[in-house]
Amino acid sequence: MAFKIDVLKLNESNLGNKFVLKDITDVYRYDRENNKRTDEKLGLKYHVFSPKLKNEVLSVQVDQMEPIVDVKSMQENEEIVFVQFDNINGKMFQDFKTGEIFLSASADNVETL
Repeated sequence: MAFKIDVLKLNESNLGNKFVLKDITDVYRYDRENNKRTDEKLGLKYHVFSPKLKNEVLSVQVDQMEPIVDVKSMQENEEIVFVQFDNINGKMFQDFKTGEIFLSASADNVETL
C-alpha cells in the first residue's frame, strides 16, 4: 500500500521530548520571486540529536529571535545541553530532484533542561 509521505504528522510522541543541542542558526525569509535570501530574520533553527530517533539529527524552527544558550561557549567547553520544545510538530517531504526524504519541524518555544 502506497501513501503520500506529506500526510504523516509528527509530534512529541514520535519525535521525543528530550533533545541534545548541537547548534543554533538564524532563519531568514526567502524571496522566491528573486530566488535569494533576504535580511529579514524570522527566528532560529535549533539543530538537535533525538535519542528517541536513535540520535538522528533534526532541525526545529522557533520564532524566538534570541538563542537560549551561547553555542560557541557550549562547544568550546564541551558542554552537553539538553533542550525540550513546546508543541513540537513536523512533517515529512521529498526532494523530487534527489529523491531524498526530509523532516521539517517547528515548535512554539524551546528551553534548556
